[in-house]
Amino acid sequence: MIRVLMMVLISFISAGFSESRLTEGEKLQFVARVIFSEAAGTSQVDRLLVAKVIKGRIGHPGFGKHENAYQVVNAPGAFSCINSNSLWDKPIEDFNKKELHIWQECLSLARYIPAMRKSSEVVYYHDHRIEKPKSWDNRWWWSHLVIKTEHFSFYGAKPRK
Repeated sequence: MIRVLMMVLISFISAGFSESRLTEGEKLQFVARVIFSEAAGTSQVDRLLVAKVIKGRIGHPGFGKHENAYQVVNAPGAFSCINSNSLWDKPIEDFNKKELHIWQECLSLARYIPAMRKSSEVVYYHDHRIEKPKSWDNRWWWSHLVIKTEHFSFYGAKPRK
């Protein structure tokens, strides 16, 4: 039963279900699911940096000036894991012990995002298996490498003058 309810919840949220109809707990779980799905197979540092990307996009004019983490991750095309990766669809009750530990960490990170300092300017990242998308440098913004980890490259974005 729980499995069916989680799948229905994820489907509604993924379809852009009205934010006002979701509880704060449901929004938090959605943000945590994005962090988990994007970086569960990587390090704690990578998961923290993915959370910092979400924080970096809050209020950023290049990302729609969203007011909170849920709005950032629910923006169309913002995170490729949504509805397109095996961890996104995996019910929590099917997580193994390691995945459950990482899930708890992702929930903690999602809770922590509002309190994070915005000193980090990371707003983009990509897996090392692909190159930096050309669209990250355009007539409004240019992206620059901030940090490279074992799995990801994280970028900031500066406005062009």
